[in-house]
Amino acid sequence: MKNKTKAWFGVHVPGLRQLLGGRDSAFILTEPLQNAWDEEGTTSVEVELLSEGKRTGIRVTDDNPEGFKDLDESFTLFAPSRKKGNPEQRGRFNLGEKLVLACCDEATITSTTGRMIFDKDGRRRSRVTRITGTCVEGWLVPGITTAAKLRESAMRLIPPPNIKTLVDGIEIVPPKEIGTYRVSLSTPIANANGELKNGPRMTNVTLYESFEQEGLLLEMGIPVCPSGAPFSINVRQKIPLGFDRESTSESYHQAVRGAALNVAVEIMTPEEAKRSWVTRALDHPNCTAETAKKVIRLRFGERVATWDPSDPEANASATAHGYTVLTGGTFGAPTWDKLRETDAAPPSGQVFPTPRAFYQDGTPLKTVPMNEWGPGLAVTLARIRTIVERVLEHSIEIVLADDRDWRPIAAYGPSGTLYLNAAKIAHMLTLPLNVKMLDLLIHEMGHERCGNHLSEDYYDALTHYGARLALLLREEPHLSDR
Repeated sequence: MKNKTKAWFGVHVPGLRQLLGGRDSAFILTEPLQNAWDEEGTTSVEVELLSEGKRTGIRVTDDNPEGFKDLDESFTLFAPSRKKGNPEQRGRFNLGEKLVLACCDEATITSTTGRMIFDKDGRRRSRVTRITGTCVEGWLVPGITTAAKLRESAMRLIPPPNIKTLVDGIEIVPPKEIGTYRVSLSTPIANANGELKNGPRMTNVTLYESFEQEGLLLEMGIPVCPSGAPFSINVRQKIPLGFDRESTSESYHQAVRGAALNVAVEIMTPEEAKRSWVTRALDHPNCTAETAKKVIRLRFGERVATWDPSDPEANASATAHGYTVLTGGTFGAPTWDKLRETDAAPPSGQVFPTPRAFYQDGTPLKTVPMNEWGPGLAVTLARIRTIVERVLEHSIEIVLADDRDWRPIAAYGPSGTLYLNAAKIAHMLTLPLNVKMLDLLIHEMGHERCGNHLSEDYYDALTHYGARLALLLREEPHLSDR
């Protein structure tokens, strides 16, 4: 049988090169680099970016004592990878070197086990060896990329701390570290049959300041895609990736950012705390309740409460006192659960409770009967009653409370009863009526029309009754005097 071969299929290199045309050319640098970083015993790696006329080349040399263990892996697609089962090594598909070779018109791989040559005549092995380490050298097909672009890509890498990595003699220095945390993240793990399955595993994740406006998500120092945050996130184990190695799922992003927020919140600005990625990260279980509280404080300050459907007046009172009142749509359910674990945003009914004495099930007010008012107080309250009745143009009743457990100093509604809490304003219940008492009366008379402090009707009532009070006291000043 003619032309018999054991191989089921071959690879059309020009066709593969075309498929790689739309991909970020950074992989031409990162693939040989990560191979060197992954080998135990490597202490230094040097990258040289070559130029020869219009040609661009790359040379990556490491000092690993054992070198490239099996040169056949350099041209065999998807062979069982030694690194596939190790979550803390970057390789898994045995594909990277082949993609780099597809972008070259000639290349050599020289190591302790020999040399593999790739050129226009095909592939061949040489007995040339190195004493230590591996050198990968390739000249790129014109138009693939430039040395300048590769150099720019190199500066986005975060080398392992124990491996000195140089590009054209200049050491790659990582950006400033923000902090490191441990978290359980999904990672590809090989089972007994060598099949990759994603499963949870504890790992270290380090946050770094970003050189650019948006940070990067990195897999053990190799950029994968934007992080969706203003800092870079370096995961110290394999990230679940497809063959393109340039994207991961949104759920994985959320898991990473949810945990990263626990560190980032310590240096976050109020403006950054308002960004959408922070809102989404708050919902993830990896984000703690204490972090959620800190984000709330950054966004809204100390004066923040939650909308209380059982106490509408308290919501209005909170807003009137400069509080931000958060409604249900502000955050997702998981974030609300975290906020309930802390005092970050108590219900407005707890901060500004409407007097419960006006509820059927409320605690009765401690009041002072009229026969116990005393002569001086009785005269003062009679004047107050006269003034309010003249301004409102109908009769009212006055109830004198003496209750320190009752938060309000006064209360009034269209029912026609004015409550005054002597336990808190006894110094104001004297003649002549002072500015604070007149101010209080105008405030309470405004509730003749509306209970909501933020309503336009309430403000209209304040100005209307304030004007009527001014005219009344101009015509009858004795009402406020002794």
